[in-house]
Amino acid sequence: MHRAEIGCTAQRRSRLTPVVKPIAVLEYTRYMGGVDRSDQMSQYFSVLRKTKKWWKKLTLQLLAILGANTFILWQKFGRGGFSHHDFVLSIVKSLIESANTAPVPGAKRGRKAVGPVPVRLNPSAGHFPCSIKPQPGASNMKPLRRCTVHKESGERKETRYMCEVCMEPLCIEPCFKRFHTLQDYRLPAEE
Repeated sequence: MHRAEIGCTAQRRSRLTPVVKPIAVLEYTRYMGGVDRSDQMSQYFSVLRKTKKWWKKLTLQLLAILGANTFILWQKFGRGGFSHHDFVLSIVKSLIESANTAPVPGAKRGRKAVGPVPVRLNPSAGHFPCSIKPQPGASNMKPLRRCTVHKESGERKETRYMCEVCMEPLCIEPCFKRFHTLQDYRLPAEE
């Protein structure tokens, strides 16, 4: 755009001789402002951090530029009264407030259970495993009963233990925990 020409800066009272510069530098100095001011503002509150993931650094840099450009537009259209620092703080506060009300990613959605919670899911009921007691007069002193969780899953597995509160026969691992913590405690089908 510019030829290799030299130009003079405007003379000031403090300088006796004008400063000689290339025309390209003079034009840049006269019209600079937008990009340089945006870069300068994004450096005041730098969000860049060391990371091995290039896309994280790029995203943070784009957010910083977006914040600086938003502030410039905010000032231009006269909504101001904010310093750049106050403007950044107001954005951060509004993001934090909206994050508190945002749904949690991965949280299960659907209707809440209606009705009372079954006793087996009440953690304060004191569910502990105990050995199944033999019937009076039985010859087998270590009786076996069919596990409730395996029975619901269509499997046949016998155990020597039961829950002393629920009186249900349960394998120690993993059935006892599943039965007392999950609404649908059936085991997944084996593949």
